[in-house]
Amino acid sequence: MNERVGQGADSFADFDARLEAFLQQWHQLPDGSLLFGHGIWIALLAWKLLGFQVASPADMAAFRAFQTAMPMPNTAMWTLVGSCREDLRLVFQSGPVAE
Repeated sequence: MNERVGQGADSFADFDARLEAFLQQWHQLPDGSLLFGHGIWIALLAWKLLGFQVASPADMAAFRAFQTAMPMPNTAMWTLVGSCREDLRLVFQSGPVAE
């Protein structure tokens, strides 16, 4: 949980803390705000909104299985919906369009 791989890298605990900080402050963003992020960040947000935690190596392994099973195409768009943390949810809007 606290291991860092590479200089300047975050540990998984650091990553989780950054996402928790976002969840404490998301309501301060103006409606219609557009955020960009990596698939693993979106997956951790979904994981936490489902009520799961990452407090142990077993939790981290369970999250990894969840994250790799979650479809996350490049340029996928998700909407964060809800008025308080307790009712927040992610809604998939769209993925890349095939040509």
